[in-house]
Amino acid sequence: MVKELHKPFSTVLTFINRRTTQYADATRFLSRGSPIAAVISYRATFKKADNDGQTVQEIEPNGAAAKEIAELWQFVSEEMGLIARARKEKELV
Repeated sequence: MVKELHKPFSTVLTFINRRTTQYADATRFLSRGSPIAAVISYRATFKKADNDGQTVQEIEPNGAAAKEIAELWQFVSEEMGLIARARKEKELV
């Protein structure tokens, strides 16, 4: 349905364990139709942040959850042209 709009789109996988066949199957299937912008794993830090009214970056700025959110923001920022596409330029070198 989104493809019919002829607009760019991507997928974000959320609350998934990267060490499962569910993750492998989902990424294989979804990457056929769109780029996967990020994978946000199920982490207790997200629940704690939600309960405390904070972000994961505030609770554990150097933690895995904060890194996942940073990767998502990097992807979105690049796609919207807010920042240079450094990651994609490195892949071409």
